[in-house]
Amino acid sequence: MTACTSSSGSASNAVAPADAGTERVGSAPAPLSATPSGSPPGATPGTKAVERRDIVRTGTLGATVTDLGAAAARVRALVASYGGIGANEELRRSTDQGSSPTDTFTLRVPEARFGAAVEELATVGTVTARTVRAEDVTGQVADTAGRVKTMQASLDRTRALMARAASIEDITRLESELTRREADLEGMQAQLATLRSQAAMSTITFR
Repeated sequence: MTACTSSSGSASNAVAPADAGTERVGSAPAPLSATPSGSPPGATPGTKAVERRDIVRTGTLGATVTDLGAAAARVRALVASYGGIGANEELRRSTDQGSSPTDTFTLRVPEARFGAAVEELATVGTVTARTVRAEDVTGQVADTAGRVKTMQASLDRTRALMARAASIEDITRLESELTRREADLEGMQAQLATLRSQAAMSTITFR
């Protein structure tokens, strides 16, 4: 988000062309969903439930504003009204003559309110760049959750073996194995938590 250096020019509402491979927010895709095989769209109650998808949505907005302080305050209030948080804010003021100060926000909002939040953020200033992306991580979440379950079962078996171990040699070996498997499980659980967090709370960079 950049402050205008001159107040004599009229503001333009034109949006810079998006880079190849990006989407305009105005035509952002609706949340993806999958209909189980054999179940037509809009299935009535009693049919199989539509599969829940895990979608990681990210957006970037660039804008110029006339009053950087007022615009920053509005961004903070707006993201709070959507149940989101300001994950990071970075204000830069250059000492070069003629340079404009900039303020960059990293915002997290609930995935279901991502599109509406982006649209309202676009009204804070004159938009100069706008992109959105969506990545379906449903398969990754399911695969990681399955690995966590398998690792937990393996860890439980190792603990059971350790409880029955009779020799110092066996106890030492199983303790080492237990430590390794606990570390592997914690790493996989952290990976799963990150994926679920990214899908639940979308990220918007506003600058």
